[in-house]
Amino acid sequence: MNLIRHSDWADTKLTLHLVSQILGKIKLGLAPQEPQWAHVTFPLENGKTLKTYYMEIIGTLQASGVRLELNPKTQEMRELRYLDRDEAPLAYDADAALKGLRLFQYAAREQATFLAPLRCRKVKPALFWGTFDVSSMIVYGKSEPFPEDKLIEKAAFDEHMIEFGFWLGDASVDVPMFFILPYPFQYTELASERLQPTDAYYDANMSECFLSLEKVDRSGDIQAFFRTSFDLLSEQLGWEGCAHYFSPLDMPPQPK
Repeated sequence: MNLIRHSDWADTKLTLHLVSQILGKIKLGLAPQEPQWAHVTFPLENGKTLKTYYMEIIGTLQASGVRLELNPKTQEMRELRYLDRDEAPLAYDADAALKGLRLFQYAAREQATFLAPLRCRKVKPALFWGTFDVSSMIVYGKSEPFPEDKLIEKAAFDEHMIEFGFWLGDASVDVPMFFILPYPFQYTELASERLQPTDAYYDANMSECFLSLEKVDRSGDIQAFFRTSFDLLSEQLGWEGCAHYFSPLDMPPQPK
């Protein structure tokens, strides 16, 4: 695993995030609607503008007879940009982008390893283009409408769930992080000492468990983080019958 910090490739990461917003919005506009927690999942050049990417992609669709209207505003990003008119040159470093992609793939494999055998309702690992993280979920199936009138949140948070995610960091958090988020949110102190490995912790202000990629020392650390966080949060949410999720599959083992 080749760790790359946010500060090592912030400009290229922004380019990938912005282009993923274009592709995500296209798929969102063309695919059948799903609950938003199921989300929409899916050649770059240094110096090309966001408007150019947008026009090339939309032009290709139109040339193939695909017509759709998109909201050109970026979503869930700190800085608002317009995908169809932003002419600032965007950076692209192919080596840095490849390192970031491999981190996403690594996180997706760890999430899939944890979730695949579980006997429960779940969303497999995917790229969330709004927040630009790789996440997966266990959905409990108990209705819990979002209490505020916010468009994205009302669509994304309407049932009990626990999200298992991996985020590449930002200007304030330079190192990539694994995070685990419960909904309904739990803005209360929880027993961080139950979490493994020892560097994992729960932040009551953010209602999330965290494990920095820098603190992953041994094989099995991430799986232990997922399991201990799930146990802590599912108990806090009052979920019943979760022991059944972890019943071994009655199948012959796969070859290594």
